[in-house]
Amino acid sequence: MTKSKKYGQILHAIDSMLSMLSTPRHEFVRMEASDREALCGVWKQTEEGSVSQVCEQQGRFYWVRRSGNPLNGHRRTRSIEIMQDAEGNLFLDDFRESALLLDRDEDRMQIEGYGTFKRQNG
Repeated sequence: MTKSKKYGQILHAIDSMLSMLSTPRHEFVRMEASDREALCGVWKQTEEGSVSQVCEQQGRFYWVRRSGNPLNGHRRTRSIEIMQDAEGNLFLDDFRESALLLDRDEDRMQIEGYGTFKRQNG
């Protein structure tokens, strides 16, 4: 292998690393991560404005929903595991097995029976 070819390969590897490092993490996750990994973050429901979160705990992914009663001030937090079937379809492990869809282009999540959510930035 000639020196110029070796240097060319090294420069190409460095360019690739710099490109990856300059890509914002959320863009990299959107492109490269599994659907469940890409779901991690804070989501705001488009209809009601309620906020929920998708997080990973010990290799499992959960949708954490916080709700409250404005009349008496009671707050409730509920965690539901996000499952994936053999075909790669996502669903919540609740009593309905609600389907979960991720639109990576629009950065939206739709959960059957719960509504549509838009990712919150920052």
